Amino acid sequence: MDRARVSRSTGSFLRAAALLPLLAGVGGAQVFEPREVIPTASVGPTHAVPIDIDGQGVLDLVVVDEGGSRITWLPGLPAGGYGAAQTIGLGLVQVGCPRPADIDGDLDVDLVVDQASTGALVWFENDGGGLTWTEHSVSGPLGALGAVLPADVDSDGDQDVLVVALDDEQVLLFEYLGAGGFAPGVVVTSAVPGAHCVEVADLDGDGHPDILVSGMKHFQIDSLHVLFNQGDGTFGPALTIASGSLGIWSMVACDFDEDGDQDVLAALGSKIALVWFENDGTGAFGAYQILAWPEAAWELRVADADLDGHLDLFASCSPGITPFVDSLYWLEGDGAGGFSPKTTLCDPDDELSCFALADLDGDGDVDL
Repeated sequence: MDRARVSRSTGSFLRAAALLPLLAGVGGAQVFEPREVIPTASVGPTHAVPIDIDGQGVLDLVVVDEGGSRITWLPGLPAGGYGAAQTIGLGLVQVGCPRPADIDGDLDVDLVVDQASTGALVWFENDGGGLTWTEHSVSGPLGALGAVLPADVDSDGDQDVLVVALDDEQVLLFEYLGAGGFAPGVVVTSAVPGAHCVEVADLDGDGHPDILVSGMKHFQIDSLHVLFNQGDGTFGPALTIASGSLGIWSMVACDFDEDGDQDVLAALGSKIALVWFENDGTGAFGAYQILAWPEAAWELRVADADLDGHLDLFASCSPGITPFVDSLYWLEGDGAGGFSPKTTLCDPDDELSCFALADLDGDGDVDL
């Protein structure tokens, strides 16, 4: 969940659990059961990430308190529900959303965390069972940060960290060296004005991860760029996919039209629209196609919620150009780059701030 304040008074999250596949064909919101409250020990949880922390084959929940001072995790129970909260980190300052990744390659899930007050990056090493955690530094203060993304961008088998330094308008790569340490950050690009968001995907089909970077200044001077991996962990120049008054707030790369390559779907705040950039298979993109949309979209997720074999789209939205989320919508994908009319899953009364998609109850379908 990259943004979810749900009930500050009770310190809880809401879960909409997907029904069995035989009910998916009924359509609309009936694919999802009524929501359930997941109690936590947190005061006003702001982020929750479903991931198997203890390696028991059941999804757990990593939770951040309001204010970002504490990270805990709730063990998922085989019979359903969650156990008592276990501490990962205390005394933190304005922690953002934890990013799960096996940083040290020991086959368990670690967490990469940024602290918004300083822009410092740390990672928490999991001992394998989630009972003890060791904090390591990735980088000292970097100022205001945009996206933070663990990914093996140099294809050496371990997880590096991509970071957008907002003040310097740079994308930095921190390469993992082993023994818990990272090399100093290397500038991947400083050629994207207002760089703030990154995504990693093999866009040209050569087996190496490429980097998408979006830039945005005051919702006016905006652009979307791709940096192609040269095959040795270095990247070519930032090539422009689109520019103008776009206001790209978030993006996701996926094969929406099922033709074997990675397309890009972007949420445009300034135009109050969702747009789709179709990949021609070589990493070249044509003019974007606008999906009809009456609200500003801020955060995007994709998953096959109705189990029809096609990726669906989930988007958190607001009625105007302000990143205060009012609603969460689900659009069924048709496998050809098209989507059905939206179905409302959460409304303004829910005070949504983030969401995630995962099979929380282990029944083979996607929960919210």
